[in-house]
Amino acid sequence: MKKSFFLLMTLLVLGLGLTGAALAICTDVVNSGTGFNDYRESYEDFSWTHNGVCPVGVKSANLSIYALDVDSSSGEVDLISAYDTTTSSWVNLGQLFGTSLNWSTTTFTLPSSLYDEAQSGLQVKIDIDSTNTNNTMRWAVEVGSSTLEAQCVPLPGTLMLLSSGLLGLAGWRRLRKG
Repeated sequence: MKKSFFLLMTLLVLGLGLTGAALAICTDVVNSGTGFNDYRESYEDFSWTHNGVCPVGVKSANLSIYALDVDSSSGEVDLISAYDTTTSSWVNLGQLFGTSLNWSTTTFTLPSSLYDEAQSGLQVKIDIDSTNTNNTMRWAVEVGSSTLEAQCVPLPGTLMLLSSGLLGLAGWRRLRKG
């Protein structure tokens, strides 16, 4: 009976450790504030800031922009950039893709140089119709949301749970032999 209880508790601790390590994906969604859900033209560029998503560190991160009326196939170029505090410069992530009068999502993989910003707070901006130099044809776009998703380094507590569970299994095996 004592061995069974010990095994059950050990498996519970091990399971909690594995669950914590597996669920280390954090997200932050921005979908309100200046510029969001508002049809904007080339002279109405705007920026926003995501909250930090990982308490310890970032292993990888993606930024997804959900937007309406991105006419990329017709020549509209809406550039997305993120601010790198280390170099004090904007990093071009790429352009939005979509079709006229349809909602679409464009996902950008953040370079590792922006992981610190994803952890502490990522500044993002959109340059609407970036190739428009003479205002003869102005494209417009509506941004519905911006989602920052990061795979986080597991918390030290999670690793301690996982280690405790493994030690418990070793102890249970020893008890079973003895």
